[in-house]
Order: sequence, then C-alpha cells, then structure tokens
Amino acid sequence: MKKVPEATIRRLFYYYRCLKNDDSESPKYICSDVLGNKTGIKSTLLRRDLSFFGHMGHKGKGYHKDELQDKLEKILGIDQEYEIALVGAGNVGKALIKYKKFRELGLYITEIFDNDLDKIGRRVGGYIVKNVKYLKETLEQNNIEIVVLAIDEEEIDEIIDQLQETNIKAIWNLSSARLDFDKNIIIIKEDLCCSLGSLIYNING
Repeated sequence: MKKVPEATIRRLFYYYRCLKNDDSESPKYICSDVLGNKTGIKSTLLRRDLSFFGHMGHKGKGYHKDELQDKLEKILGIDQEYEIALVGAGNVGKALIKYKKFRELGLYITEIFDNDLDKIGRRVGGYIVKNVKYLKETLEQNNIEIVVLAIDEEEIDEIIDQLQETNIKAIWNLSSARLDFDKNIIIIKEDLCCSLGSLIYNING
C-alpha cells in the first residue's frame, strides 16, 4: 500500500464522524457527492482518500454506510480502546477532560498529573490529580502508551526524563516545547498560538 498522506488520515476522521452521527435509517447507501457535501470535502478528494485502502464502493449505489463506518474504524484503529495519561491539570487539561468526543474514538483519559501542589490531590473529571514525579511509575503499572502534554515549556525537562524510560508509543504535544527523544516515539505537535496566528494572518492577507 502507498504511504497515506497525513492530510488524508485527518479527513478520514471527518468521514467517520459524519457516518457515526447519521441517525437516519435509510437509505443504507451514501454516494461520494452526499458524503462530501456533509463533510465539506470535494467528492473527488473523498474518493481519492478512500482509494488508498482498496475498493469500498458498490457500483451504482455508492458506499454502504455501516460497512464504510466499520472499515474506517479498523483503518483508524478506533475499533479498540486506548488509555491516555494527561500531564497538566490547568485550563487546557480540564477542557480536554470534559471533551466527550474523545470517548467516541475509544480514547479515555484515565490518569492526570501535575506539579502544582494546589492541584495535586484534587479530583478532576472523576480522577485524582497525581504528582508528576509518579508519571513513569504509573505509566508502567497501567501499560499506558499515549501521553498528552498540556503544560508550560519550562516544566517539560523532568517529564521528558521520565518518558525516556517508559515504553510509551505516542505523545500529543500541546506545549510550546520542542521534544527530543532518544527512541522512536510518534509526536504530534499542536501549537494553538501558531494556528490562531495563521488565522489572523489570513484575515489580514
């Protein structure tokens, strides 16, 4: 299979969410034009995205909605459940805990850490905020492979040192810090300031 572009992977989530949130019982099939209109994506691009994973349509009918949803779940890996450790119980962290859409993707924040003594020991989203010094120990005990960093850049060094010694596979980095690891870990950086800055640039462009 050809390497799938990151942009295609992101759009697959749009298609999946559209199908999952479709409460209509009929028709059972949906054509690329209709699915494209619902997601705001051109039908030609939609068909190209899906073609990376083989032939999915039915001639003269389009895509069987249930079949396509099941296939997208398997492709995206969301037919499984994943436990996530969140580092940072500030405003961004609390917003992530309250975001119910994660559960639709089988993603569950089950551990929360911080180094602020005022936050440690408090309950957030049904979980007790733990001291970040127990991060490595907790990840190993619970076999957690995904970590979300929602902390300030100056707090990152201690956390990186601990993560280096774990078997985590992926980090969603919401901090402004650039992460550098000795081993192969998938890192997705989401810089909110840069995204908003891009929006402002385009307004004034």
